[in-house]
Amino acid sequence: MGKSSCLVAIDPGASGGFCQFVDGKAVWAWKFTTFSDFVADILDLQENPDHSLEIVLEDVPPFAGKNIPSSRVFKLGVHCGFYQGVARGLQIPLHMVRPQAWQKGLANVKSHSGSKKKRILKDHALRLYPKLGKTVTLATADAVLIGHYHTTTTTHKHI
Repeated sequence: MGKSSCLVAIDPGASGGFCQFVDGKAVWAWKFTTFSDFVADILDLQENPDHSLEIVLEDVPPFAGKNIPSSRVFKLGVHCGFYQGVARGLQIPLHMVRPQAWQKGLANVKSHSGSKKKRILKDHALRLYPKLGKTVTLATADAVLIGHYHTTTTTHKHI
């Protein structure tokens, strides 16, 4: 019997979240706690002989814009670099996805920003994965949708 595919989708924001997909189905979403807790979770998943593990990570914008202060871009870059380093250090296949790609096709997202946009993204995540229930929060919704995009598209940027 073959291994099942395990994907961890990551929103690297300061209050970001994660979502685990097994064979294309979202099974668990959780909020960022500490980097050491994340590494422990990834090591547990990697040591499971029944899974082949991959990571999909939001590819954060490289510069500050009108909606993103430079201090936030720096923190995003640090977090993104950390997750890339963990994946590369543990030799876990890593895929990067731009926000514009995973948000494309989600109704009412482009026309909003801030907390209104976050609530719309949360509503989309709950609609797509109602079984995740209360684990879909404002902190985890992006990760759920990043994983959804990755599991439902055929083109991926692998690094």
